[in-house]
Amino acid sequence: MEISNYSKQQANAEAAEAVAELRRSKLAAELTNTELGSEMQVSRQSVSKKFRNGDMRLSDFIQIARLAGDLPSSILAKAEAKSALAGKEVA
Repeated sequence: MEISNYSKQQANAEAAEAVAELRRSKLAAELTNTELGSEMQVSRQSVSKKFRNGDMRLSDFIQIARLAGDLPSSILAKAEAKSALAGKEVA
């Protein structure tokens, strides 16, 4: 894929996949939104909204990944691989 042909829509789709992968990591670590909220000093509802939107601040992404015991880079790599596979299926 050429950089010049990379659209905002593609970026949003990859961001949503990264957040979905982060959610899977959170579930595998058996972390609740209440527990994450307590650690992040925000409400459970705020944590839920971060996941529901499919887009979040990078600092929140990193913190949640670390709290789930995962590396942010590995979560992004999994999301990127899934996005690449989805792109090949469409082409």
